Amino acid sequence: MIIYKSIVFKTFNLAVCLGLLSQVCFSQSETSGATKQSISPTRSLGSSSERDPITVSSQDTLHLYDSFFVGFSLLDSTVSDYQVFITGENHSFTASNARIWLKMIKYLHAHAGVRNIMFEYGNSYGVLVNEYLKTGDTLLYNSLSNFTYTEYSEVIKELKDFNDSLPIRDKLYFTGIDLDRGVYPIAKALNQLLPDDEIEVPDSIAIHIASIKSLAPYDDFKLDQDENVNYNGFQFKTSSTLELIHKNFKRRKEDYSQYLGEDYTAFEQIILTEYNARQRWQALQTAGAIQEYHFREQYMYQRFMEEYQTQDGNWFGQFGRCHTTQDIQKDNSCEWFTFSSLADRIEGSNEEELRNNVCTIGIVYDEDRNFGPSKNETKNIFNKYFEDMESNSVVLLDLKMDTALDQSFSEDFNLLLLNNYKEGGEALIITRIIKTENLIRPILYIMVCTHQILVL
Repeated sequence: MIIYKSIVFKTFNLAVCLGLLSQVCFSQSETSGATKQSISPTRSLGSSSERDPITVSSQDTLHLYDSFFVGFSLLDSTVSDYQVFITGENHSFTASNARIWLKMIKYLHAHAGVRNIMFEYGNSYGVLVNEYLKTGDTLLYNSLSNFTYTEYSEVIKELKDFNDSLPIRDKLYFTGIDLDRGVYPIAKALNQLLPDDEIEVPDSIAIHIASIKSLAPYDDFKLDQDENVNYNGFQFKTSSTLELIHKNFKRRKEDYSQYLGEDYTAFEQIILTEYNARQRWQALQTAGAIQEYHFREQYMYQRFMEEYQTQDGNWFGQFGRCHTTQDIQKDNSCEWFTFSSLADRIEGSNEEELRNNVCTIGIVYDEDRNFGPSKNETKNIFNKYFEDMESNSVVLLDLKMDTALDQSFSEDFNLLLLNNYKEGGEALIITRIIKTENLIRPILYIMVCTHQILVL
């Protein structure tokens, strides 16, 4: 989701000039709240030559664009059994993913006591989202919009309205439990934590505090530059500036504590604890070491456990599908082999309250059924379901009702969401342009699959 959109859209415009747009864009047609076909409660697959009657039920079809919770009947009777709910997405399909995320938050808040939302961002982004939900600061919202795809920034605005409608005891808490893989939210969050200008700054840290105050609006300006404006790139590097601040902080902690007051702990978490973890992860990634994905998963698990200990209420998060399986994976679509996911680690936690209290829901897309090499033979199992789904719909599927699906996926997920929305969204358009132009590693290293930009 997080990506440096100015550069991405320059790539997009280049593709248009090259006549590539028709090759990469999905149809933008969409229907919402449409009447769905009906589904039988049980079925068998039958042979390939004998088609069993399959129906898709309106009671299991989610309405993504209204305020009702139609389609959640399979969850209604079981949500009380769980404390943690995780949906697994393919990051490319931002248009429907964002709507599913919003709908799940509202449903689980109303029916499962969910008050805490974890997501696949660094803590810095979580700090900014929480601040926006409290204040509604439009300038802060504009910054958030630069750090994420359009579909998600629009949903965050809707979440602000939803959160405002809640009593204080029921308001949402957001936290990013992933590594800070992008640098721009770090600079913005540090700036957000600084005290008012009238607070005196110790001389030993003055140049670095001044640099934070300069860096955050500079990044905003560069990321928000209109495409018609002469674009000169980034003269000043966010990563280099943060490295100097990090070094100064380690030497002058007492001065920072005196200056920051009650916000010192949050500032330290970002510029020291999480910054150190970011450096370790970058070293592993640069080296191409398999330790990289194990380190990241363990980090997210530890961050979740830290947050879990301090927040009341149940939890929900929507992560990449590779992070959401409940059993050690032989392989997966991320090419992570013999791998324990975030969900698996939470499920196996030493916390007795968490054991067997994690519900995971895998999202299966009509255009993406890749769960890894060992499950390649399962791709066609979904054909009959997708054939009978109405266009642009999302259906909740009980694995226990289908023997083949149950055997293939029940150890990984409690339920599946079948998604055949035709509009992929911003991320998929960008992904296809990059693949078409072979721009995977140009001047910038764009990781669409992890929705982050890692340089500058």
